[in-house]
Amino acid sequence: FASSEGGCVIGFADGQIVSVKNDGSIDQRYYPGGSEYSAIYGAAVSNDGKLIACVSGLKSQRFTVSSRNQGEHPKVIFHEYLPAESNQLRLVKFNEDADMVFYNYNGGLGVADLRGARSAHIPLDGTVVQIEEEKEFGLVFVLSRDGDRHTVTVLEPFDQVLSSTSFNASHSFLLVRDGYVFIGRDSKISRISISRR
Repeated sequence: FASSEGGCVIGFADGQIVSVKNDGSIDQRYYPGGSEYSAIYGAAVSNDGKLIACVSGLKSQRFTVSSRNQGEHPKVIFHEYLPAESNQLRLVKFNEDADMVFYNYNGGLGVADLRGARSAHIPLDGTVVQIEEEKEFGLVFVLSRDGDRHTVTVLEPFDQVLSSTSFNASHSFLLVRDGYVFIGRDSKISRISISRR
């Protein structure tokens, strides 16, 4: 399940995607298919409500971005098989402008550049739990977790890793607001100013 200003998308274990408009009505149902075993492991809908992205299937797990429309046969605008697969739930997130999609897979973070029709794979340990976008400088902050080891990775789109830092904690969060990034770990919060020099 995922939601945005553009609506909601629900992924089911049988491999079906259901798209729900803001008024609560269902406007689309479809099966992305393309794998030996069907299941939805992560999904997202863009803020403008025009696109749906998902990680689906096993034995040829894949990532797809489709146009959101009426009916059972959406137009696939981006597709790739993942370099490694897993049966774990995965984070999928559009950026604010809906021209990039971030998706976690077993062993890393995929970034799909929809304008350039290209993708990149950034190695990351563990599972991506949060992605925050900083619009002024065009940065993306990724929080991943591998056991008690948490890592914040800073990306400059499309696929450049600017920096990363890791720490041990039981719980963590990430928040980007008003030129600052807030990193929470257990009972502590750090505030870091974002600037270019």
